[in-house]
Amino acid sequence: MTEKKSVSKKNYLGQPLQTVSIQKDEIEELYPKRVQEEVVDETLLSFFTDKNAHVALKEKEYLLERPHGHILFTHNKTVPDESIMSTTSWIYGIFNAQLVLGNTDMNKALSNARNPINYFKTSGQRVYVKLENSYHLLTMPSLMEIGANYVKWLYKTEEETFIVTNLSSATTSTIQLSVESKSGKSYEYLVTNQLTMNSREYKVPVWYEERDQAVYFAFDEQTAAHQKLPDLTYRFKLEGATSTVVGEDFILDGIDEGTAMLLNFKINATDGFQLIMQGSLDGKQFDDIKLSFTQEVEAFSAYFDKLSNGFKVNGPKQLTGISQKMNLTTWWYTHNMLVHYLVPHGLEQFGGAAWGTRDVSQGPAEYLMAMQQYESTKEIIKKVYTHQHVQDGNWPQWFMFDSYTQVQADESHGDVIVWPLKMLADYIESTGDFDILEASVPYFDKVTKEITQESETIRNHVTKQLNYIQHHFLGNTFLSSYGDGDWDDTLQPHNQSLKKDMASSWTIALTYQTLQKFAKGLKNNQDGWSDEVRKLSENIAADFRKYVSSNEVVPGFIYMPSEDEIVKMIHPEDTTTGIQYRLLPMIRGMISELFTKEQVDKHYEIIQKHLNTPDGVRLMNQPATYRGGVSHQFKRAEQAANFGREIGLMYVHAHIRYIEAMAKIGKPNEIWKGLETINPINIQQVVENAELRQSNTYFSSSDADFSNRYEAQEQFDLVKKGEVRVKGGWRIYSSGPGIYMNQLVSNALGIRIQDKNLVLDPVLTKEMDGLTVEYYYDDKPLIINYHYNEQSQLNVRVNNQEVSYKMIENPYRNAGVRLDDSDLINHLNQESNIIDVYYPVYS
Repeated sequence: MTEKKSVSKKNYLGQPLQTVSIQKDEIEELYPKRVQEEVVDETLLSFFTDKNAHVALKEKEYLLERPHGHILFTHNKTVPDESIMSTTSWIYGIFNAQLVLGNTDMNKALSNARNPINYFKTSGQRVYVKLENSYHLLTMPSLMEIGANYVKWLYKTEEETFIVTNLSSATTSTIQLSVESKSGKSYEYLVTNQLTMNSREYKVPVWYEERDQAVYFAFDEQTAAHQKLPDLTYRFKLEGATSTVVGEDFILDGIDEGTAMLLNFKINATDGFQLIMQGSLDGKQFDDIKLSFTQEVEAFSAYFDKLSNGFKVNGPKQLTGISQKMNLTTWWYTHNMLVHYLVPHGLEQFGGAAWGTRDVSQGPAEYLMAMQQYESTKEIIKKVYTHQHVQDGNWPQWFMFDSYTQVQADESHGDVIVWPLKMLADYIESTGDFDILEASVPYFDKVTKEITQESETIRNHVTKQLNYIQHHFLGNTFLSSYGDGDWDDTLQPHNQSLKKDMASSWTIALTYQTLQKFAKGLKNNQDGWSDEVRKLSENIAADFRKYVSSNEVVPGFIYMPSEDEIVKMIHPEDTTTGIQYRLLPMIRGMISELFTKEQVDKHYEIIQKHLNTPDGVRLMNQPATYRGGVSHQFKRAEQAANFGREIGLMYVHAHIRYIEAMAKIGKPNEIWKGLETINPINIQQVVENAELRQSNTYFSSSDADFSNRYEAQEQFDLVKKGEVRVKGGWRIYSSGPGIYMNQLVSNALGIRIQDKNLVLDPVLTKEMDGLTVEYYYDDKPLIINYHYNEQSQLNVRVNNQEVSYKMIENPYRNAGVRLDDSDLINHLNQESNIIDVYYPVYS
């Protein structure tokens, strides 16, 4: 019998460093210009600076369920690149977690946080400081400052303040961790690093070599990273102090080396040091550099400003709050969108590394088009169409887009086939670039799991796509089959045989909208293909009205075993699910213009009465019945034990689409209230029952704080009354930030581009009179001034001159105008341009 080893902590490892609070006068000195201060019971919890940084004090962190975190990435790129390095920093002293070059799952160097309460002290990268012969772990700081490409922690004690900064480079694959004492006094430090060199820790050996005063890490031959990128290497180099690499036996007695996969730097006394972490795809390109904080922050700031097209909101004093909020949101949702797009993962969802086909076709694509970043949008289109299956013209639910292209989902939901065409149609509508249809791209082969050698034009890709759509209609109708689901995959039927005879009302409306827009774009180019596509969309509309919306309420789904037998599911006539109303088909019926004006009014009333709650618009009027996880009607909706995300019904993505629908039908109060309801900045000023949450990250859901599913279904009326607390869900990794920004710019403020022409179609309240927006059009700076006008039709002046424009069409309200580019360009200059928009208020 083998005797167990006794494992004990070294006696020179003390308790975590205890910090004290930052006082008001110190805050004033450090951050004299603060906006959107968050105060509870006269205690300052967080704020933003005039440079868009977010500062959270430890007093707020103590009140949160989800800890403050931030994802950094390198390079100022607008298309994905495997040289981009990313890392996650957490307030409680994980300075780098999931440090990775390229693919955020396969290529990891450091491990990620495994729980939100910092229970395990091994994960990621940690720092100890030696005080009075004991090493003390830096955990909870006095405050955390978060910028686009940096995080700063202040550890204030009675005797000293330690400043830790994590910084990413705008031009190289470099992350730099800096530690210094404010007093300038020298201290000894210990930096621990839990290596994974794999997608998960503890699976394979970690290979490293000390040379050239640095440590180099390579991947084991068993790993996917080595097989795809055999030369991928990381280098850690310490500057500003001398150090020794030590193992786990420096921390613990009685432990076998490699048990916790820790590699540590024991740092001799210094007033400050930098740990420079770099990645290289070829294992050779490691530049000896030291990042300048000021230069790197300024570079990222310029990058964000350019990417967001100079967009900025201003206004008179009474509009200061909304202006500040939208400008801060622009900055941080630009960051969140880029993480989702360039280095896909989130704070809670660390296992990402892929594009969801429908997700990338919405969030990043919509953001980039709203900001006139058309070349980047074109690259997304090409990359997405490259992953179309050559066998049948469909797409996987998700796919990796880098060296791991063979990794993808085996199936997809019934709506996924539509989204790439929706993105393409939106792009053509904005740019008038029909040449993209002749661009040649390959396919993905489902059998070989490889990109094909042969390429075809995107026109041919779309032909294959349309054939797939038409071959997956129900029976002899033009209604898209449900297939493996629609956007809300919690509602997949328990009875799998139902799927082939089911149709999602939402998917049908989305398909109609997409084909209509694509046909219109083709017609503008005098392309004969337009008539064929338009006819298909009209057939879909006819069958939608015949089978789906034949009475007052559109159902969530129809079950149609034959043309003579139609069962409406999630509908007032539905006696099986116990659910009467579903949001998605209602709002898509408005956005797509499939609804009549009477249907719009009816469904608007239903939404307000049954689906609109204080923290947002819910997916259905009540949750699916929970019976201990046993399915009767639906799969995940009845199986999931957690009452969050789609199960809890307030999914922020859907709420944003509700805002789009409200813009279409002209409901300004719902739009602007809706934008603030799901905005994390001082959310409690708008949603009184909202719990505190991190203020600079998108949250994907608003989750009612019930103990379990049974309590949730019994007390769901409390949600509608706002009498139960609601919490923010998973953060950052979503198409939501990009879609939110598109709604703000394109639909709420009404600034759009159609065939290179400027469209102005705002939906504003009377109280927003005096709002001003800075924006670029065709690289020319604009200041758009909004003036409330009691007239029923919007009108415009450019640089105090009349310009020619045409009214745009909207079946539900008076709409805005399209300024003819050939005339407008004669009224604009390169220095400064004033556009006065006199807008009505729609009821």
